[in-house]
Amino acid sequence: MRKQMGLVLAALAAMWISACGGDDGGGVEEPFPTPGMPGSEPPTPGTPGTDPGMPGTDPGDAMTGVMCGTATCAVGQQCINGVCASPCTTDAECGGQSCCDSFCLDTTMDRNNCGACDMACGSDEMCMAGACTPAQCSGTPGAVVDPSSDLDAGTGEDGGVAAGDSPVFMDNGCPPNEACVGGPSGNMCQCGSGPGCPADQSCSTDGMCMCGDGPGCATGETCCNGTCLDLTGDDANCGECGNACTSPATCAQGMCVCPSVTDTECPDGCKDLMDDADNCGVCGEQCADGQSCNSGVCECDGDDEIVCDGACVPRVSDDNCGECGVVCEDPSECREPAGRDLGCYCPNVNQVPCDGVCVDLGTEDNCSECGDSCGAPTSTCRDNACECPVDGDVACGDACVDLDTGTSGDPVENCGACGITCLEGETCDSGECSCPGGALEKFCETSADTYQCIDVDQTNHCGECGNACIDDSSCQQVSGDGNSAEDFGCVCMGTDAGKTHCAGEGCKDLMTDDQNCGACGNVCPDNSACSAGVCECDTAGLTVCLVRGELTCVDTDTDDDACGACGTTCTGAEACCEGACRTPGWFDGEDHCGTCGNACASTGCPVLFPLFAESCNEVSTDTFMCGC
Repeated sequence: MRKQMGLVLAALAAMWISACGGDDGGGVEEPFPTPGMPGSEPPTPGTPGTDPGMPGTDPGDAMTGVMCGTATCAVGQQCINGVCASPCTTDAECGGQSCCDSFCLDTTMDRNNCGACDMACGSDEMCMAGACTPAQCSGTPGAVVDPSSDLDAGTGEDGGVAAGDSPVFMDNGCPPNEACVGGPSGNMCQCGSGPGCPADQSCSTDGMCMCGDGPGCATGETCCNGTCLDLTGDDANCGECGNACTSPATCAQGMCVCPSVTDTECPDGCKDLMDDADNCGVCGEQCADGQSCNSGVCECDGDDEIVCDGACVPRVSDDNCGECGVVCEDPSECREPAGRDLGCYCPNVNQVPCDGVCVDLGTEDNCSECGDSCGAPTSTCRDNACECPVDGDVACGDACVDLDTGTSGDPVENCGACGITCLEGETCDSGECSCPGGALEKFCETSADTYQCIDVDQTNHCGECGNACIDDSSCQQVSGDGNSAEDFGCVCMGTDAGKTHCAGEGCKDLMTDDQNCGACGNVCPDNSACSAGVCECDTAGLTVCLVRGELTCVDTDTDDDACGACGTTCTGAEACCEGACRTPGWFDGEDHCGTCGNACASTGCPVLFPLFAESCNEVSTDTFMCGC
């Protein structure tokens, strides 16, 4: 019925064009020429079905009479994407083509099988030379397509093909029977007077999109092997063509769904992946003999076994001690001594196996582990670690050094860290090399492993080594008498006047900077902003507090770690209720009976009963407080 309606509409369109003077320019012209439309042009010699030299004219060639692209399909063939396709079972039957979905298809040009079977191009792509490419065609936009002389639906530039020659498709970048026309966004393919057909349909010679031998599919339908289907509820084609649901699963909204919400569709039916030994956790995951599926994991039936390489093995064994692959080195054994976890232990549980012998750790030969031998200068094993004999000394090369004083000599070496050498004649005090200039000079690293004495009242080293004045700032005396490094600091000036210099970041407005709010380095948490030097939460009623080690927005009415104010923590059984730490129970008053905000429906008892004066009782039903 839809195909007949389409033909009627096409005929009416042709009549309208003729009535409007489409041929002589006296009326409104059709936007794009539409060859092949019924009534649009007289039969042309060479049109399939009229020319003895064209396919389909000889009664002996067993054609079905159904037009497909530029040909007429034979008995047993099916029109797939504008091409007559023959049935098949293997690629060997297809003469160089591929057997896809039981039909021989050319994967160099099929948009649903581009390059290989089931490799579909996007709706805005074409298949050219086995690769999906953008659907921008070539040729002369708007040129007339005449199937009688141009079997590849080209633009006339190739001169067409001779009768009896094999049609050459897609010279213009379009599928069979589609023309390359111009549009606002560039050249696009067009079928008849409409846009190009969907990738799963083909354009007939009369300019209509076709699904197999029938009309194009309606909105919401997909062309599957020549049949229009609704993939949202088709059990044999659920969500995509050929995706059949396994009984008892059914197709709902394009997905195979099992009757039970706890089941999943697997190739062997609907299965509960949480307890199915043949489909444990995922479909097809089979548990080994002696195992069962618990919560989607294969587990051994015996409590004294574990799963290793898909098999159940003893949990206590020298090859898999507690865990797979944990091997106990001789002479240790896998056991679980009193008060200790299962593991590999020597007869003396405080020893470890080492080259076939159980040894004590914490010795010079086996300090932290087997074979960890302490040699000079870290010759002493203390607390299971090789360290210098004197507590606090550090090994630098072949000597143990006190970094506060460095290695004695002129110059002093290893001052503050291994490898730092002071100037000749200078000393190392508290890990810092002295400089001849006194308090205003510091021993600074000026480049990689290069140190020299620097005046710390300059732009790149202001007050201390490496403190560079960034943005519009300069190094100035900010305190004291100017005779010590601490008297100098970076002062923001010019366009940054009034801001504060933050080391390594430059001049910042502490009143509004979310990363430096009120003080350098004070970062406001998410969902808050800096206002007047204070982090304020975006949500009204919340307060920024340091809770559980980080700044965050909290409700001080209910937060147990910031109850009533930042820093107030409820302890024990207390809970924060309206900004106060309360103990749940009878005596929290009528507004908070047992839990915060649980107000009593009736009043409590008068002072006549002091024991229950603050308790919460329903006087109409309470045995002890009846009517009070």
